[in-house]
Amino acid sequence: MDYDQNVAAADREATAFIDAVAAGPMGESIPSCPAWTMADLAEHVGTFMGWWTAVICEGAGRAKPDHDDGPEPDQLLAWLSKIHGDMVDVLGSSTPDIEIWTWADDKSVAFAGRRIANELGIHRYDAQLARGTQRPLDADLAASIIDEIETIVGINGDLSAVSGETIHLHATDGDGEWVIEMYPHGFRLRREHAKSDLALRGAVSDLALTLYGRPTIATIEEIGDAKALAAWQQVWPW
Repeated sequence: MDYDQNVAAADREATAFIDAVAAGPMGESIPSCPAWTMADLAEHVGTFMGWWTAVICEGAGRAKPDHDDGPEPDQLLAWLSKIHGDMVDVLGSSTPDIEIWTWADDKSVAFAGRRIANELGIHRYDAQLARGTQRPLDADLAASIIDEIETIVGINGDLSAVSGETIHLHATDGDGEWVIEMYPHGFRLRREHAKSDLALRGAVSDLALTLYGRPTIATIEEIGDAKALAAWQQVWPW
């Protein structure tokens, strides 16, 4: 997706997330993040949006919005909505080539736009799952989430226990195919068709959700050695 598409996706996913948060009790547990309640998830997402908003403002040389930390429970929705609005305003008024701090090699607002959209897509699903209203990820967003995996694992993954396992992802609702290779010395993701230890076939949304350890909407077809998926879950246990 290009920058404008990522900004639109970030807005859409944040809006749906806030709607899900508002749809029930804040103390409800999150099945896909069992250590968290809805209030915990909401505070995490609000902090995430606010942090990236401040990073972009700093790079662009503009004033950072004033966001309170740790809102009172009865102010949580208002806090989320304000941060959401500020985030969309800052993303929408920035150009993707502005240089900012990131934890990756890519030091651009474009990187932040994709990272924000992808994270919000996963957590929107988490919130809807808790409410029993989960909807699939948009296909383009799901493909972006898969494409980003190599960057994410390169920073935060744990390759200490893998030994060359490979996984082929095959989207049945489009032309997306990927191969994941996991070695102790490095991780690689390629967009191609290739024989692997394990093949996963399903909707691209369900493939992305599987990589993030989330329950899928439909069943994923698994062909081959299930140990490869267990190895992936050790690399990226999120």
